Amino acid sequence: KVFRKEILDDKKNNRLIRNPYFYVLNGNQWLDQKKYLEAIEEYTQAIKLDASFQVNAYYNRGYARIAHYGGNANKYKSQIEEATNDFKKAKEIIEDNLEPMLHIIQKASNSEALSEQVSHKMTLFGIQKNTIEMAIGTDVEKEIKALESQKAQPDI
Repeated sequence: KVFRKEILDDKKNNRLIRNPYFYVLNGNQWLDQKKYLEAIEEYTQAIKLDASFQVNAYYNRGYARIAHYGGNANKYKSQIEEATNDFKKAKEIIEDNLEPMLHIIQKASNSEALSEQVSHKMTLFGIQKNTIEMAIGTDVEKEIKALESQKAQPDI
């Protein structure tokens, strides 16, 4: 009885499934059906479960917000800003979490097959970052800081 009650409580409180990829896949299905608000909710659930690595949830939620609210940017300014923030967060996760992790894996691995997979993944992340920059523009301040940092290094 206790187990059954716990399961029913988890279902009632939307805690039954704790896999962020499940929510991303559900969001993608809603996105395909052009049900943007439902997609946004699914991506939000994925982000709540694992904000540090949900690059696709942030990216797709930003896309869903633009698709839903983008037709009237003046009326939905805050939602468009939220979409922009989602894209920025997706790019940040790629640059700060995923790319460094993949570089370490590639350097530590002796496997040619794994190295090739990592290289393909890096290419996909590069495409995703370029798409984000085309949508929202480059972060000029971040670029300036990176150049100043390189300039300050003695070997450059």
